[in-house]
Amino acid sequence: MSDSVVRKCPAVRYANGRKERIEDPVAVETEVTLYLNGNKHICVSASADALKELGAGFFTASGLIQKIHSTEVRGSSVYVEAELTKHAGENEPSPLPYPGTDTVTVTADEIRDMSAALDTDIWQETGGLHSAALYYRHKKVTVFSDIARRNAVEKAVGYMALHGLPPKECILVSTGRQPQDMVEIAARAGIPVVISRAAATASGIAAADKWSITLVCFARGGRFTVYTHSERVLVDK
Repeated sequence: MSDSVVRKCPAVRYANGRKERIEDPVAVETEVTLYLNGNKHICVSASADALKELGAGFFTASGLIQKIHSTEVRGSSVYVEAELTKHAGENEPSPLPYPGTDTVTVTADEIRDMSAALDTDIWQETGGLHSAALYYRHKKVTVFSDIARRNAVEKAVGYMALHGLPPKECILVSTGRQPQDMVEIAARAGIPVVISRAAATASGIAAADKWSITLVCFARGGRFTVYTHSERVLVDK
């Protein structure tokens, strides 16, 4: 793994009454600057990999763009050229097709396997990164990690946008808690199912219900909790 993402730092570990000097792998954050159509938009702290996906995902999830023309990474800066949405950033997400009118379903076994897919090597090595996975037609297409849960999810959304995958056939899986702003990423991207190992908040649940998103949380091992639009979750009776 690149030193720009993980770096070994000297430390002293204490365990069971003993101490030892170690080189501990830790996550590295980088200030990344995002540009839209040549204009500086925002600086974010992020893990310095998959920056093209981060830029594409950030602007897609912000509701600012409707079509990406190009993305380019120069050092720690990302330049996105895109067609803007009407009233960019002012409009809230539109409700997704009501469950039963789209094609996405997910089984209990799939939810278990999707949660397990978040156990990446870098996550296990550092314990300091969030992970997000994108599934398309029931198959894992990519997994990203980042110091921020939002960045990890936006990288997955960016991958979807850059590869032209239809959002209504995708599922987003995350290690992060699901408040409204996280659910809104999926809503703006058009993804109908969000699965997380972590908890939901009241605002996140209300947002998922409003925007017709199936929100599954506490997906760990063989258990999970479905908060909204459970019609998409297929469980043997």
